[in-house]
Amino acid sequence: LNRGDYAVGSAGTPTLDETPLGNWSYVNRTYAVSLELTTRVSRQRLYDLMAEVRRICHAKRHDMTNFQRVAFAGFSESTDDTLNIWSGSCDIQLSNDNIIAET
Repeated sequence: LNRGDYAVGSAGTPTLDETPLGNWSYVNRTYAVSLELTTRVSRQRLYDLMAEVRRICHAKRHDMTNFQRVAFAGFSESTDDTLNIWSGSCDIQLSNDNIIAET
């Protein structure tokens, strides 16, 4: 943390959510990704990092080849002002809608 800001990605909860459509031939799949952001600069810097993640998700929402859409889902802050470390978690959703169910 002495060198700068950190972003660490991991699987979110639930990692995969599948909703069947009609007679279960097609499904909507949503994958959750959690991005942990940490900085020692300031609380404002944490929110600037979150805004940048949101901007990238919006600008690149249809650019991934394996998913139809990338969406910023939310942000939760978990800070400890006494240690001068600000951290938070960005939730990102990767989704594929109306795809053939694998059986």
